[in-house]
Amino acid sequence: MVGHLYKLDLLPEMNIHPVLHVDRLRKAAEPVPGQEEPDEQPIIVNGENK
Repeated sequence: MVGHLYKLDLLPEMNIHPVLHVDRLRKAAEPVPGQEEPDEQPIIVNGENK
């Protein structure tokens, strides 16, 4: 992020300018396949959940 701009790491084949204003970006409603993170199991230290 630079000021109110974000520089995106895009593939060279994508023919769009990689710098966008925050007004043009929004959080995705659902993750696309491959972006889903598995549920993390709790860390157990000396028999206690952390």
